[in-house]
Amino acid sequence: QGLGTLRAEVQDLLSELRQVCAELRPPMLDTLGLSAALRALVEEWSADHGVAVDLEVPPNAATRQLPEDVAVNLYRVVQEALANVARHAAARRVTIRLVAEDTGLALTIRDDGRGFEVPDDLHDLAAQGHFGLAGMAERAALIGGQWTVESAPGQGTTLRLIQPKA
Repeated sequence: QGLGTLRAEVQDLLSELRQVCAELRPPMLDTLGLSAALRALVEEWSADHGVAVDLEVPPNAATRQLPEDVAVNLYRVVQEALANVARHAAARRVTIRLVAEDTGLALTIRDDGRGFEVPDDLHDLAAQGHFGLAGMAERAALIGGQWTVESAPGQGTTLRLIQPKA
């Protein structure tokens, strides 16, 4: 019985480790590419939370050219933004656009939720308890992106990340 218990514990640990690895780098990014992975994420999130999401992404072929770190961080920003909408926004609709612009790749996430007062200095996000937004700002910085947050009480929130052309 001791060996059986130990074997079960090891299998549980392996399962947890696989989950952590998948969370660090979603396997969907490798198998489907960023655009398809975002479509799957949005579809599942929308069904789980009952919030309509309008998603505009380039064809898979276009996003497969992105460097791995850029794709992962863009995916994680969308994931965290949706988590914030679910926790705080009380939104009825979310719009997510990932489009190529003259300046680079632009990710815009907009919700029609309750909004909030944005600090004058985005470095104060964590100090004011906006840890999700602070994490998104850090992800933007990791890939050399420009990050902006627009919001006001009762006016929803718009997050924008510009990934400059290489």
